[in-house]
Amino acid sequence: MGNGLILLVFSLAAAERERVIDAFDYRQAAAAQQAWEAGAGTPPVEVAMHGGKRYLEFSAPFGSQRELPRTIHDRSIELDLSVPTEFRLEMAAEKPEAIGHVTLYFRSGKGWYGAGANLAKAGWQTLRFTKSAFRPEDEPAGWHRIDGIRISCWRGRPVDTAVRVRRLTAVWHDVALLVPDPEVHGGQREVAFAAEVVERVGEMLQRIGLVWDPITDSQLAAPALGTRRLVIVPYHPRLGSRATARLVEFVRNGGKVFIAYSVPAPLAEAMGFGQLRYVSQKRRGWFAEMRFEADDVPGLPERVRQASWNITAAE
Repeated sequence: MGNGLILLVFSLAAAERERVIDAFDYRQAAAAQQAWEAGAGTPPVEVAMHGGKRYLEFSAPFGSQRELPRTIHDRSIELDLSVPTEFRLEMAAEKPEAIGHVTLYFRSGKGWYGAGANLAKAGWQTLRFTKSAFRPEDEPAGWHRIDGIRISCWRGRPVDTAVRVRRLTAVWHDVALLVPDPEVHGGQREVAFAAEVVERVGEMLQRIGLVWDPITDSQLAAPALGTRRLVIVPYHPRLGSRATARLVEFVRNGGKVFIAYSVPAPLAEAMGFGQLRYVSQKRRGWFAEMRFEADDVPGLPERVRQASWNITAAE
């Protein structure tokens, strides 16, 4: 599986995609304060500039306001964030010891998604929040129905500090790995093994410098694939009808799927395969290796060893 997968990923030129949610480059303080509303006890944002670039700045008065647990700045905005798998916030604090940690929230209907990060040093740094790190609070309506953002700095040491923000982005990649959802398939031994296979494939891709996003069955049911170009299914023994239908739609819209082991019939048909049939080995070593005859494919090995004792043949 490894060599063919690597060649496919390289051929699709896996790339990182980015969407700027807020550049924080407001020209006037009034516009910035209208967009980012300060919570009770939190000073309003101000517009600042350095090196010809504008950003927002606010005070975190944890020294002068000893009862203030955190700062709050909220923005109302409608977003569909079902596709991105990571969010990045550029932030700086003059005295980072004043900030215990930073929480980025996304409001969705009657609930929130929240994830934390730490300001490790003084000066500008990029805080990264993976979507898998976000935890739901109350009853959020889904990542496709985001209607607000909150940035909170929590109390650290009792000193005042200036905090600066200059860019919030959503990030995703062209390649996705389909991971069995533990909340749907939890406790099944075969599914646990599938998760291990996904982890091994992911590590293999990382070793050669290829980036990818994890997507679960549940996320696949939502419009999480977006404009991605390739979905890799290393092993999924419980691929349901809804997830299969989404993959079929993805293929029919021009996407590529690399799937190992078993292939649901509707997906096989969408990928251009005919009737599938199970073939077991007639003798030991009958399926010992795969041999290729494609001189026009750069880097393709002549043969690849494998240890399966059965295959799925397609017309």
